[in-house]
Amino acid sequence: PALAAFEPGSSALSDASRRYLARLADTLRPGKGQLLVLEGHALEDAHAVADHGLALARARAVEDYLLKEHEFSADRVEARAWFVEVEPAGAGTRCVDARLMTPARAKK
Repeated sequence: PALAAFEPGSSALSDASRRYLARLADTLRPGKGQLLVLEGHALEDAHAVADHGLALARARAVEDYLLKEHEFSADRVEARAWFVEVEPAGAGTRCVDARLMTPARAKK
């Protein structure tokens, strides 16, 4: 699910995105052994090539906001960029979505 939407060509968090993130912060906070993976998207239109730097900047903007404003632990949040977009059109390619993951433990 999208946590933050961005204007074309921008990695700046809007006030609306900040308010939405503030409402979700407690449910996004990783528990013991979990990692919050923030996935940035930046494909501005169906005929463009994805801008990986912009996608990562968007994910990092959300990461920075959660770290600074909601005191998330830096070792529990990871910003990533999508290199291939699944759906090549629409607002879903100008956003950051998230997944709470529990990494598999090594077998002994």
